[in-house]
Amino acid sequence: MNIEEINYTILSGEADEFLDGIVKAVKIRKDALKPQIWEFQIGDKVKIINANPKYLNGSTATITKVNRTKVVIDLDTPAGKFSRNITTPLGMLEKI
Repeated sequence: MNIEEINYTILSGEADEFLDGIVKAVKIRKDALKPQIWEFQIGDKVKIINANPKYLNGSTATITKVNRTKVVIDLDTPAGKFSRNITTPLGMLEKI
């Protein structure tokens, strides 16, 4: 089954009785794809994604500390008021 068939099945109502299960399965799969804290180490280079303020998106940084659920980064190039010792959630980072 390809994506068009899956979309058609859902949008046409053929899968209405399974929608709750589909939503739950998608959430579980998306959570499994999120980066995990053990994937990051001090010295790793990362790119900022999904940031607010938006001007930080695309900036690169180096991890300086790994906490239990977040990491601390130093930007390679200061941006606005941000430069060093920025604590950030993993969902905002992509390893490079």
